[in-house]
Amino acid sequence: MIASALLSAGLLGVAAFGVLRSRRAARAALNHEQRYRALLAQMQAATTQAQAQTQSALETVARLELALAQSLREQNAVLEHTPVSVCFVKERVIVRCNTGFEKLFGYNKGEPVGQSTRILYASDEEWQQAGAGYLTIAENTYVGDAKFVRKDGTPIWCADHGAALDPNDLSAGTVWTALDVTERKHAEEAIRAAKEAAEEASRMKSEFLANMSHEIRTPMNGVIGMSRLALKTDLDPKQRNYVEKIAISAENLLGIINGILDFSKVEAGKVVLEKVPFRLDDILDNLSSLIALKTEASGVEVVFRVSGEIPAPLIGDPLRLGQILVNLGSNAAKFTERGEIVIGVDLLALREHSAVLQFSVTDTGIGMTEAQLAKLFQSFSQADGSITRKYGGTGLGLAISKQLVEMMGGTIAVQSHSGSGSRFEFTVELGVGQENGAQLRTAKLSLQERRILVVDDNAVATEVLAETLASFGLEVSTVSSGVAALDALVVASNSGRPIDLVLMDWRMPGWDGIETTRHIRGDARIAATPAILMVTAYSRDDVVAASQGLHLDGFLAKPVNPSLLYDALMDTLYPPFMRTEPAYLPSPSIAPAPGHLTRLAGARVLLVEDNAINREVALEFLAQAPIEVDVAGNGLEAVASVQRTHYDLVLMDIQMPVMDGLQATREIRAMAGFASLPIVALTAHAMVRDQDASREAGMNGHLAKPIDPDDLMRVLLTWIGPQAASRSDTSPPPRSARPAEPLEHKPLPQLAGVDWQVALERINRNPALLYKVIRNFRQDHEQSPQALLTAARDGDLKAIGRIAHGLKSAAAYLGANALSWLASEVEQAVRREANDEALALLPDLVETLAALIQGLAQWGGEPDGLQPGTADPAVLAPIMQRLADLLRRDDARAEDALTELQAALGHTPETSAASTSNQSRLAALRSAVSEIEYRQALEHLQQLAATLGIQPGGFHAQE
Repeated sequence: MIASALLSAGLLGVAAFGVLRSRRAARAALNHEQRYRALLAQMQAATTQAQAQTQSALETVARLELALAQSLREQNAVLEHTPVSVCFVKERVIVRCNTGFEKLFGYNKGEPVGQSTRILYASDEEWQQAGAGYLTIAENTYVGDAKFVRKDGTPIWCADHGAALDPNDLSAGTVWTALDVTERKHAEEAIRAAKEAAEEASRMKSEFLANMSHEIRTPMNGVIGMSRLALKTDLDPKQRNYVEKIAISAENLLGIINGILDFSKVEAGKVVLEKVPFRLDDILDNLSSLIALKTEASGVEVVFRVSGEIPAPLIGDPLRLGQILVNLGSNAAKFTERGEIVIGVDLLALREHSAVLQFSVTDTGIGMTEAQLAKLFQSFSQADGSITRKYGGTGLGLAISKQLVEMMGGTIAVQSHSGSGSRFEFTVELGVGQENGAQLRTAKLSLQERRILVVDDNAVATEVLAETLASFGLEVSTVSSGVAALDALVVASNSGRPIDLVLMDWRMPGWDGIETTRHIRGDARIAATPAILMVTAYSRDDVVAASQGLHLDGFLAKPVNPSLLYDALMDTLYPPFMRTEPAYLPSPSIAPAPGHLTRLAGARVLLVEDNAINREVALEFLAQAPIEVDVAGNGLEAVASVQRTHYDLVLMDIQMPVMDGLQATREIRAMAGFASLPIVALTAHAMVRDQDASREAGMNGHLAKPIDPDDLMRVLLTWIGPQAASRSDTSPPPRSARPAEPLEHKPLPQLAGVDWQVALERINRNPALLYKVIRNFRQDHEQSPQALLTAARDGDLKAIGRIAHGLKSAAAYLGANALSWLASEVEQAVRREANDEALALLPDLVETLAALIQGLAQWGGEPDGLQPGTADPAVLAPIMQRLADLLRRDDARAEDALTELQAALGHTPETSAASTSNQSRLAALRSAVSEIEYRQALEHLQQLAATLGIQPGGFHAQE
């Protein structure tokens, strides 16, 4: 039972468990069904959503396709209807183009597509050149004008623009646009051709003006010269009035012609700026003289305000700088009737090798309006027509000045108001020479304790003078009238601190300078009467005449140059015999003391010079020193001379026949033992490039012609050492004595273009030497006019340059500055190979030279004492013997002995045929000596001795 019960119970348990499992399975199945149904619902929802999204996407794509199609239609419309040519290019093949492209290049619809871009070019070469630029388009968008051809071969210019679709991948293609600019290019070409034609016309005009100006100047010089000569003759008042007006009008006309010439040279590009050392003081001195002539009558005060910091010397073109200042200064003087003109020079910047200077010219003249200022620097233009009529002028001065300033790398400007004056200012950068330092070198220890009184009624002049004097270290007081000056001197005397010097203006209201000086000199209250320097803008002769009987210590001309003012102060306050030390630091312009030359005794110098005039002058200058001088006529002779004779110095000309000085120097330097021989260039070429050439050839220094005697002595002292004297146990032979009686010379003629005072200054104020120079000039250049014309006809520019080179220094020694300038211009033109300019200048040079030769020939000019006759053999024989000895030794002092012989022969002149023969032999002897043909000169001397009856016992012509 129990078992049955247990079995029943077990079965019931199993059945219950089974039921329970079934129920669980049912519930699980139900859950799965529910989840499936949920997932199915989700899937159905997702499908529905995806279908909706797909539909939306399809609708969007449809819209985009419609928009794209519209955009393509719009782009095609733009491409087809734009006038600009557009094409797409891939690998230099046209893949697409618009109608504008087809019309521009003359192709049918679709015809260019698929073709190479070669169809757009006239040749393979042009296509290849264009391809080189195509390779760079990835980096730079191409923009520019390009030349193409149409289908029919017609050339066309286009403004071309190209860009890459992908700069990193040129294979993606490029897009190009082109616009027809053929008409524009033709217009540009026409403009360019017209511009070239205008420039050529301008050049031809300038050359014509230059040639005509020179042609006109020659007769104008004659008119001026003859007018001046006529004024020196006896004329009645009416005739004198006429001739004076002719002379003034001719000089005015010549000034206009010179202005036209300068303007045309600048326009034609034929002005070449020099770079030479110069001193600003020299330019200001010249400017002072020129402006003083224009302001003397009006009484306008001219004042220089110059900075004391300006270095000296400067390097640049002093002629052109002076021309600018003269133009501006002359304009100021022309348009200023009262008041003052202030010329200022300031240092803006000082660099290692250059200085920037600002020049200004300020006046109290009529001034200008804005409209007048607008056209001020235009060529051939003045402020207005009424000014031209009232004041005259061509209107070229300012135009030339502007062009010259710009050539110098500077700028020029003007400030002006009508009725209240004008101020012109310009800046230039100039080189600085090796003499660094201030322009004025003051001895402040000597001047600091000195008191000075400035008396001037012009406030500006007083202020500038006071500033300048104060910079010298002086204690300065100023007054504006004569009465105030007297009071100031009395007060200073009573205080125990008297005035040392008075700078007295001449023309003042009330007491003028003369009257004031009389009161000062006569006033007993002034214990120590000061030195008085009269300062005036008027003629010095007028002041001297007005001050007759009145002691004045000196005169100064306005405008006062600071350098000249300083020299005048030192000369007045410290006369030379009172000075214990130099008033200012030594400079190359200071002449060596005569006593210093004694250390040159025993030295020997070789002068190498082919030009007789230059040789004559140099020998005369060298005669001041106790040295022996030998002469060579060319470089080949110089080389031979230094090989056989010891020299302490060689003065070497540069341009000579046979062998020039540069080659001769190279030959000498190449020889053993001559590396230290001092060789100094002696030449008329004074430009910087010439100095560089001299140095490169091995020369030690450079001495420019015309020779300054002080500079020559400094060269001797610089390069001849003290050891020269120790080589000679005895002093050099004494120089031949000068004639006991002075030679009688004809008065020098008045010749147009010749300044005899300048000539005398250049030859150390030696009249006898001047007559030698005149004689040699006639002999050397009598045939030069014809030689120049022949060379011009044959096109021999080298011969023209050679003759001009010799004329340049020879004319300078004669004081023929215009001729010297013309010769220099011709020579420089030949050296620059500006043959047209040289030939244009040549007629003027020939006419000027011929006129001078003719004038000298008509004058004659041989000293009366040089007409040979017969003289006592006892007198002549020793002179001839000495001359023969000097000729045998090739001693340049033979010139001195020949001069003595000429004087001795001139004591008993006669007019017989024999005398004529003697003159001929003497002339031949003189010519041989001048040409350094000493052996030939000995033969002429022997013949002359024989005709004069000098027996062999009295004169031995043979060794």
